[in-house]
Amino acid sequence: MANTLTLCIDEGDLELREEEVASITDQELAKFRISREELHRCFAKGARLMQRYTEVDGIGPIAFEDDGKWKVGICGFSALNHPSMQTRASVRLHREGPMKLAPTHPIP
Repeated sequence: MANTLTLCIDEGDLELREEEVASITDQELAKFRISREELHRCFAKGARLMQRYTEVDGIGPIAFEDDGKWKVGICGFSALNHPSMQTRASVRLHREGPMKLAPTHPIP
């Protein structure tokens, strides 16, 4: 499993792979309000937290800023919206839409 981290920034969540860190510009880091050193620390902490889990568990490391400090935790992902977790059933659900339920009638 590739070492990934979801970085919560003002513009939304950004999923990064550790090998991409070197290609992130200084301007992008400033925009994200994180240093390259801090980002590496977040990846390392995320890898430690994930040692007990696999991709099949549906969770991944997430980094977020709290009072000016970056914290790392783990977060669950839905199989319906996280590409690495999609199964044939969830792909079919996205393609065909949710199952239509029969109309219900009030109980007298």
